[in-house]
Amino acid sequence: MEDPIYKSLKRTNAKEHVTPESLVHQSKILTKGEAEDVVNEKLAFKPVLLVPTMSDGKRKQPVDHRSQKKKSLSSKEKRDLGLNRVPKHLKYEQYEPLYSMWCNYLDEAIGNSTGESLLAKMIKAEYHGSYMRVIRCKSPSRIGIEGICVHESKNMLSLVTRNDTVVRIPKTDSIMQVIANMSNRRLVIELYAHHLLLRAGDRSNRRYKGKSTIDL
Repeated sequence: MEDPIYKSLKRTNAKEHVTPESLVHQSKILTKGEAEDVVNEKLAFKPVLLVPTMSDGKRKQPVDHRSQKKKSLSSKEKRDLGLNRVPKHLKYEQYEPLYSMWCNYLDEAIGNSTGESLLAKMIKAEYHGSYMRVIRCKSPSRIGIEGICVHESKNMLSLVTRNDTVVRIPKTDSIMQVIANMSNRRLVIELYAHHLLLRAGDRSNRRYKGKSTIDL
């Protein structure tokens, strides 16, 4: 059965050129003159896409800037470049302003907190620039070492002492005394360093649970 949509169209010779005007005219919707006006109007208001093309006539592919984003260095590349390497000798006086900045930072971070609220904020705090003293350690030679923390990794603390030497203290089996001279008070807190076995940037968003401690 012939489709009624095409039934109204007149059969044209295969050699005859078929134009949009003739098809619209054959559909008996518009006259030939009206069909020409419709086609001319569509051609007149047809949008022209101004897309830059290549020399061979092909369109230029859009550039994905996300793929061109510079990747950060891996841990191995940082070790090879020595970015996390701390020299054995540093000037203590150069890091005294850093300690003052850290005291101001801690004053804003903890506010007037006391008790468990204070301890919860201290365990998430940043310790680069803090003043620390080793009060207990499984290695007796490290007890009594004190200085400004110039570098903190997952397992180690690097302190620059008043003798302009850098000493590395393992967090495991060490108890540190943190001293902060703030504007309204002087704060002295003892921290079990093995509770800080995380990178400084990973502690802020972590939830902590109570851990058993061993007397040293």
